[in-house]
Amino acid sequence: MPFVYMASALLLKNKIPAQSHNGVVGQIGLYFVTTGRLSKENGRLYSRSTSGSFS
Repeated sequence: MPFVYMASALLLKNKIPAQSHNGVVGQIGLYFVTTGRLSKENGRLYSRSTSGSFS
């Protein structure tokens, strides 16, 4: 759960809206992973850690 809070804070700091947990994941991908501000590997780690899937 700490990852969700950190990601939400990052979005808030950058004035990027997200209405739900899935919205946070999507916005992180859109604004940080696709732009290269966050590596794809770290984006995957975040996504997996918040979904409970570590396969």
